[in-house]
Amino acid sequence: MDILLDGQKPFAPEQGSPKTREKSAAEPNLEVNQKGGDYYLKTEGGIKGLQEALFQGDDPVLLVTSDSIGLPDPLGRELMVDFFRVLAEGLSPPKAVVFMKEAVTLLEASSACFPSLLSLEEAGVELLVCSRSLRETATTPAAGKAVDMPQLVRTLLQAKRVISL
Repeated sequence: MDILLDGQKPFAPEQGSPKTREKSAAEPNLEVNQKGGDYYLKTEGGIKGLQEALFQGDDPVLLVTSDSIGLPDPLGRELMVDFFRVLAEGLSPPKAVVFMKEAVTLLEASSACFPSLLSLEEAGVELLVCSRSLRETATTPAAGKAVDMPQLVRTLLQAKRVISL
């Protein structure tokens, strides 16, 4: 059984439907009901539980190349701070975050994003920082790991899904 949301297949169980296959103890509880041509999803964990159920094992990697979302203006920088704050507050964390270009400045201790990024790192999210970008921007990161381009490319190519900010 495939569960379709807006014509897409975000959840295709490998061993039967979520109602019939055996669940592991770590697997979120997901109930699927069909009424007519619509599917209704119910999970005990609310929105977070639904995200975990739909994207379980997805392990996305975030690619960040700027210190702002959208245009490099005050609103864009505030949106970036808000994005990482919300991510650190418990939404399904990515496997890794790759920082390139001006985004490496987000890892400075003086950055408004730094507390959230540090929380993500402490929660096991890999923060990979482009060493060339560090040299070019004269940035000294207070978190993350400086890596070369081959490692960044491997991380991005091995990811099941890359989200670019």
